[in-house]
This record gives sequence, structure tokens and C-alpha cells, in this order.
Amino acid sequence: MVVVVWLVTAAVAALTDASSSYGMALWSGLRHLFDPGSLGDDETTAQRIVGVTQVFTGLIFLAGVAFTVLADGVDRGLRRLSDAQPHVTTTGHLLVIGSGHVRDAFLDALAEATEQPPFDTVVTLSPSRDDGPPQRATRPYRLVERIGAALDPAALAAAGAADAGAVVIAGGTSGDPDVADLASLEAASALAEQLPDPPPLVAVHVERADNVNLVWPALPAAFDAVPGDRNLGAILAMGIALPAYPSVLGVGSGVNDSRLCVVDADGLVGVPFGATLERFAAAVPLGLVRGDEARYAPAPDTSIAGGDRLVVLANNPERARERRDHASTTPPSSAAALEVTPVAPDPGHVLIVGWSEAGADLLRELPDAEDLTVLATLDEAPPGVPASSLLTGDPRDTERLAAAIDAARPAIVVVLGGSNGGSDAIGVHARATLIALKVARIIARPEVTIVVELDASEPAQRLRAADPRIRVISRGELVARALLQSCTERAGLEAEQALARDRTIDIVPVRCDAEAPVLFADAHRALLADGAVPLVLTRDGEEVDLLDPVAATVRPGDGLLLLRRRCE
Repeated sequence: MVVVVWLVTAAVAALTDASSSYGMALWSGLRHLFDPGSLGDDETTAQRIVGVTQVFTGLIFLAGVAFTVLADGVDRGLRRLSDAQPHVTTTGHLLVIGSGHVRDAFLDALAEATEQPPFDTVVTLSPSRDDGPPQRATRPYRLVERIGAALDPAALAAAGAADAGAVVIAGGTSGDPDVADLASLEAASALAEQLPDPPPLVAVHVERADNVNLVWPALPAAFDAVPGDRNLGAILAMGIALPAYPSVLGVGSGVNDSRLCVVDADGLVGVPFGATLERFAAAVPLGLVRGDEARYAPAPDTSIAGGDRLVVLANNPERARERRDHASTTPPSSAAALEVTPVAPDPGHVLIVGWSEAGADLLRELPDAEDLTVLATLDEAPPGVPASSLLTGDPRDTERLAAAIDAARPAIVVVLGGSNGGSDAIGVHARATLIALKVARIIARPEVTIVVELDASEPAQRLRAADPRIRVISRGELVARALLQSCTERAGLEAEQALARDRTIDIVPVRCDAEAPVLFADAHRALLADGAVPLVLTRDGEEVDLLDPVAATVRPGDGLLLLRRRCE
């Protein structure tokens, strides 16, 4: 626009004889555009009219440029001011590095873990503002958000890494587990350089245990890898073998958020293990940790030695440490003796819908692969599955799914839907959820159990509410819970892992056949004498937490899920 005004006004000046030539008119126009004082050189009316027009055009142009530059400078300054992140000044806080559904499930698990969260302040370090934690109405801790790369020392310093009481690396949002695991390992290495010596507890989420086995020894002992595929096959197998105990799908022990905790044996040295139950106010003793070895269901006359720790079932570590003030060494005895009958697991025919790495993990845990059918888009039967047990077809096809259900007549349906290396995790969850809902609609029998494996937590919560027959195993929830234990109660997590590795322990469902109710303290002692400890009780088809007041007595017909030591 300025150039047009310049050329046109110069032409007018030349035509009206305000300038001697068009060239001189152009030169005069340039002077007027950039030097308002040149108006003093104009002598004729025509020159002044043209000059004023050019001067005003120049002023508008220069003012516009100046305003634009000023506005851009102010905007950049404001952006730098808003992006400036003051260093976290608190100490002993929990630092959560990363993004994605595992991070979100962990923050939720932390909020729901206990009445008083183990950390007053939680600092999150997300790669961008869009990856920040979701908004929640309330959280029982103060949440401080920081933005920055996990490998950036300045970002780690701003998040207070050196002063953190514990750190969780939750990975990211990549659908490729190898890419996500590499990012977690790089973040762990960068973090190790910023932490003091000795470092706080650091829990790192990885998708596959195989990705960390070789590199993990290079990191400090305070770093703990929490793989997403840990014990998944065993949990799925328990869901098939123990449909009456859905808590084993998410917790492995107890309901109502009960979990394994490890506590010091303060004041119990010399006390027989069989007499420890009445010493605890809100915990059930399950075993001993002596040295580096965890032993479940020890003989009741095993004396507690100095340095021993006890593995107990409790709602949280604080409650696990509470003791009775005046515990009797000999609790009141029941009139009836405890009699239990093993309930042989007989899940019936199993229909596996879809296929993934979790399916291979499941087959390694099942004693017999003959009594199952697989519906999946596979060219050949997976290793361990007879060719006659494979039904080829798309599980999303309602007619094909209905035909497979009609042919298999399953007692248990397992829908496999973990991301397992796929790049479309959200789509995988949606498809698995829709398949599970179709199965629930097709099968009207109330005794059928539908076990669904998902990765994310929020779809799992919604799916559980859709049908009481649906049991959901969420990798995200399992990992979130393990991360929480790793950074707050690592000894309890190690006790659970020891239990999973202990081949001398069986998980056995039994039925109480006593003639009259038996006090739980007497039942606990009787089971210990038989080399077992109880995990969960069932009554009238519903699970009952052993810490619930209604479990103070074991009634005839109640079910018990036991940890039983094999005869040596």
C-alpha cells in the first residue's frame, strides 16, 4: 500500500508540475515518506498537497512497523515470563516424570491408597502442557505441575529432583513398547546423575521385563523396574481357576484395597508365629521375612527372632504397624473345630477371544490347554493350542462371535485386549470393550464369567460397571499399584514378588464344613497348623475382606482362599 501511494503521488506531482520530472518526484516522495521535516522545502500548493499525503502515509507506515515490533517484543517477553518455571522449593516430595495413562492411573491410585497420602506434595514433570495430568475435582495432596524434557537437567532441577523423597518414571504415550522402554531407561539414566548419594527410592515403569534385564544392574540399587508384563499370565490363569475370587485379578490378596505389607517385629521377639494374630490391631500375619527370604505359612511354633520382619495383610502400612495394647497370648477358643474341604477348581470350558502376548503368557500357566477354544484372526493355532481348538474369524463380527459362543458353550470367556506393541492403543481398548459387551449380551447365563484384559485404567472402570459378570484386568492399574508400592512400601512389593516366585506355595480354595461358627483367631491357628494361611473369605457368593468385622467368625459354608505350603 505504501509503495502504491508513493508511485501514484509521484506521478501526480510530475503531471501537475509540482516536480520537474517523474524521477525527482519519486525522490521527493521518499523524503516525505521517511522525513516529515521535508515539508518545509515545498513551495507550491500542489507540492504541499502531495507532500502532506506522503508524510501521513509514511507516519502511518512507520507507526505500524513500530507497533508491530513492540507488540511482538511484549508478546515474547510475556511468553518467556509465563514459561519461566520457578524451582520447586519443597523437600521430600514425590516427583512423577512422564505422561500417559499409567501416570494418570498412578496419581489416582496415590489419591485412593490411604486416608492420609504418603506425600503431601506431588510434582509432575510432563513433556508439554498438553501432556499434563488430567484435572480432578479434588486430590488429597498438593499437585505442582512442571513442563520439560525428562533428559533435561534444568527441567529436573526445576522439578526438585535432588530434593525428592521418591521418584516415579511413568514412561510415555508411545504405542511401541520398545520405544517407550528406551525412553524410560534414558530418563532413569539422566535422573541418576541428578540425585544425591544415597538416592531416594525410584520406581520406573517399563512395558517388557526383557528390555531391562541387561542394563538395570548399571543403575543404583534404589532404582526398581516395574514391568507391565509381570505375572500377567498367572493373574489371568487365577481369573479362570478362581472365578469366585475376583480380587485376585487386581490385587492378588484381599479386597477393599488390602495388600501385603512388611513390618518390623518390634516387641514380638520370642513369640511363636501362631500367636501373632492377636498382637495386631488391623492386620493378618501371613509369613516371615528372615534375611532375604520370605516364608509364608510358617509352622505355628516358629519363634520370631531378632531382625525378623512379618508379612501381613493390611489396608495400608500405617494400619499394619498398629498393635493391641494388651493382647492375650491365648485368644478365646471356639466351641467348634475348624473343618475345611478343598474345592477343586473346575472352571469348565474356556473361550479365548482375540490373541496377544498375554495369551501366550496365559497358556504357560494353564495345566490343560485341551479344554479351551480360541477365536482369533490367526492363520494357525498358537503354540500349545490344538489346531482343532482354533476358530478362525474376526471377533468383532457379531455373527462369528455368536457362532463361536454357541459352539464352545463356555463357562468362562477371556477377551484379550492389551496393546501388546500395537500403535493404536485407544482403538485396541475400544475393540476389546465392545467385544466384551457383545459377549455379555449374547450370553444370558448368570454363572458365566467374562475376563477382559485391558491396558488403560479408565475404560476398565467403566467396563466393570457395565455387567456384574465382567472381571477386568487392567495393566495400567496393576502397574500403578506396583509403582505406588515400589516408591512407598517396596518391602511389601518384594514380598508379593517372592510369593509369585515361590513354587512351594499353592493358592487353594476351600469350604468351611464346621458344625458351628469358628472364631477367626482359632481358624487362623488351625490353618497354620495345617501349613496354610487365609487370604480372602467368601460368604453367600460375595468376597469378604479378612479385616472386615463380619469376618470375625468363619461360618459353615463360607469359602476361604488359602496360601498352603506343600509338604516338604
